Amino acid sequence: MKYKVLSTVQMDGQKYAPGEFIEVSGTMADDLLKGGSIEQVVKPFSGYKPVTDAIGKGE
Repeated sequence: MKYKVLSTVQMDGQKYAPGEFIEVSGTMADDLLKGGSIEQVVKPFSGYKPVTDAIGKGE
């Protein structure tokens, strides 16, 4: 899963600065999330259309 770094993270011999994006999974992701060092990046569904758009348009 993709996360945005909020505070400096050192992982696998590399440092990641705030604002960078990293791929992390499992226990490491849980620990970093709990510590407030990263936040999950949520991508909205690109084809999303609110249900109200289709109401009353005969679609």
